[in-house]
Amino acid sequence: MRALMVVTLFGCSADMKMGDTATLDLAESSPFDTSSSEVSDADSVTESVAWWTLGATFGVESGSIDVASSHVVVTLRSDSLKTLCEEHVAIIEMDEVDSPHKSVFGWWRLTWEDLEETCPEAQDALPKSVHLGVGNTHPDVMAGLSMMELANTGFVGGMNGAYASLDEDKTLLAFGVAAPQSVFSGEVAAPLEGLPLSDGVWQIAPIYTFEYSP
Repeated sequence: MRALMVVTLFGCSADMKMGDTATLDLAESSPFDTSSSEVSDADSVTESVAWWTLGATFGVESGSIDVASSHVVVTLRSDSLKTLCEEHVAIIEMDEVDSPHKSVFGWWRLTWEDLEETCPEAQDALPKSVHLGVGNTHPDVMAGLSMMELANTGFVGGMNGAYASLDEDKTLLAFGVAAPQSVFSGEVAAPLEGLPLSDGVWQIAPIYTFEYSP
């Protein structure tokens, strides 16, 4: 499946359309496994980057995100979705801003540090600042989970939707799921219906990729 729901914003209205992307294969690389992937030099030389994904881990204290204990995970993938490199990147700045859509109740603009360790070639190709959000789970994201045979497992019901904008709020992308770390570990819980986020460690896991355009 190569479909991702895109909400293009025009003032206060929203026009729904479909955008091109790729669904991650749970067997190849699970978005629910946040450990770093081992990538050989040979892989990065023989295959070019076609897609990239964005995940995140947020530390939440008293309902607010603690930037010092938070980071994003940038992964570059080949056309076949093989992981070519992955980097955990510290967040420099993260500010809560007004939500662009009623489905998104938490919306933040964040800037991360340079990609210097494993993915330096992507530094100029990827945005240096994005908007990330948490909200209601989008039906297309649930469809992606169904392809991973996860939709009927109890813990998935406790997940919220993850949203992003890569172009300063012009386009809203439903690309993944967000939940406390305990839910990713299998705890059955109800999803949030609004802010604040519950205290602890929150994770954003991608279900869909973004197209890589160097």
